[in-house]
Amino acid sequence: MNVAPARAVAFAVLLRVFEDGAWADRALIGEARRHQLDMRDRGLARQLAFGAVQRKATLDHLIERFTKRDPAGLDPPVRAALRLGLYQLAYLERIPAHAAVTESVELVKPKAPRAAGLVNATLRRGARWRKHPDDVARLAHLQREILEAGAAALEPGGTLVYATCTISPPENEDLIAAFLHDHADFHADPAPWSDLPVWDHPSVAGFMQTFPHRDGTDGFFVARLRRVTT
Repeated sequence: MNVAPARAVAFAVLLRVFEDGAWADRALIGEARRHQLDMRDRGLARQLAFGAVQRKATLDHLIERFTKRDPAGLDPPVRAALRLGLYQLAYLERIPAHAAVTESVELVKPKAPRAAGLVNATLRRGARWRKHPDDVARLAHLQREILEAGAAALEPGGTLVYATCTISPPENEDLIAAFLHDHADFHADPAPWSDLPVWDHPSVAGFMQTFPHRDGTDGFFVARLRRVTT
């Protein structure tokens, strides 16, 4: 069967990120260009690839749980196919389970044909385990409420640290930007990790962002805010 171009690109990005140490955004640009993706497919490829990178630790836990094997001992294409398939099953409810399973199996066949059965069986277990995905908008709204409550309790001159375990902009830099827009008495306060450039947020100065493929952890975001002394 044919594999959706977006999944093929996401699969290639995961291999480049985790096996070659590539940056996810640069790998996506290159693979999307090579596959000539249109804007719609490019958006899906980005969601799949970045989501699987972000949730690496959780996905590897599921792989070990379902296969009874250490993911580090699996062939790279097998790991990539399982991460990609399980990410769709665990976090993207709108994607049909059969598409997530069968296309992940097709992706691994050319590179590790003997492992197709393992990928198929593992993802079918995942499909039975499937649950509702994180609702980013709902989470961002909830996190904004928590931030507002913390801000209301903060004395002038005080410091508030906002941290999440995600690399999703709506829950991170977008949320902080909206909060600062609405609260003139707060400003971003450059964090003490600023002398560790590897942790610097790639697009927002003074914030911290970690990445699974680079730092060996889940994706974390941290922003430090200070309330202006009146």
